[in-house]
Amino acid sequence: MLISKCIFMMMRLSGLSHLLIEQVAVIAALVAYLTGIVTVRPQPLPPEDLLSTDPPTSRDQDASTVLVSKTVIVVIDALRSDHLVSTPQPLMPHLHGLLSQGDAHGYVLHTASPTVTLPRIKSLVTGSIPGFMDIIENFGASELSEDNLIRRWVDAGKRIHFYGDDTWIKLFPSHFTKYDAVTSFFVADYTEVDRNVTRHISKTMASDDWEVLILHYLGLDHIGHLEGPMSPLIGPKLLEMDSVIKNIHLELEKKGQRYLVVVCGDHGMSDAGGHGGSSHSEVTTSSLLFSNTFGKKITNKVGEAQQVDLASTLAFMTGVDIPEGNIGRPLTEVLSHFGVKKKMSLHHTSARQLLAVARGAGLHADHGKTVLPLILIMVRLC
Repeated sequence: MLISKCIFMMMRLSGLSHLLIEQVAVIAALVAYLTGIVTVRPQPLPPEDLLSTDPPTSRDQDASTVLVSKTVIVVIDALRSDHLVSTPQPLMPHLHGLLSQGDAHGYVLHTASPTVTLPRIKSLVTGSIPGFMDIIENFGASELSEDNLIRRWVDAGKRIHFYGDDTWIKLFPSHFTKYDAVTSFFVADYTEVDRNVTRHISKTMASDDWEVLILHYLGLDHIGHLEGPMSPLIGPKLLEMDSVIKNIHLELEKKGQRYLVVVCGDHGMSDAGGHGGSSHSEVTTSSLLFSNTFGKKITNKVGEAQQVDLASTLAFMTGVDIPEGNIGRPLTEVLSHFGVKKKMSLHHTSARQLLAVARGAGLHADHGKTVLPLILIMVRLC
């Protein structure tokens, strides 16, 4: 009897130890996922049975869906939210003027950790959230294999010019028709590193051999690393960036074509001047969008959004499909300028995309319980 009791107790202890190990493993996995150490990147399943019985068709070549013919994206590395949209001081007077006059949408943009350049670029162009393993890749980036806006634009025949941080060239080595890269590791240089970007703008604006222009400026980030966010060099650098964007704006107006300009940071800047952590000033940045297709004055001048929301919004404005794996939502305030039909179409596509991502991750979408509420949400958003 004693032996049998001992065996029974040993079996119980063994079972408890296995249970404890399993619980610890689950907790560790959850912590790793929630902190971004490990990120799930589901491969979306074909969405032929989601929301529609008709197979999805590509919008890439449908000219009626292209809302703008020129798209300019200006990334200002380490742009804080209080540099542009969440400050009463006109540190960037032209952009502040657009906001105050109701001609631009401003956002405090929330990013995920890690707040280093490579994963933040990936979020901008994929609409997904990379993990902490990308910190390692930040020093040796390779070509981006995930579906992304750059690939979508190239497939749609759009010519892309890029000037700025060489991380983009590593991610997209054969996608740009014209490019010139600068390195991010000479932090003592905050002048020439930006002049080498700006010197290409006049020639680009004078030509018509592009549909997308991407600029990535590093000078502000370098000043932060050298002297911190309160440095007397910050003000003149922001004025320089404001002047660059003002000149781009004026040149686009002269062209008379439909355009969209997106100004944003890749991440913020800590109160010590660095980045890479998860403090509020590092995971928030500024974003501003203005376009001559915005047909009415903007009343909600500054809102809040996620960095991953830009990808689906840019896809909508430029007439290409949302990248697979995108988890962001289109910016509702931007969509308010366009008709109900276009908005419904985008919300339909976005919902189908999210459902496909969910199913790719192993979650099952029940048509009766999942799809109907999504459709009702889309109608309310419109």
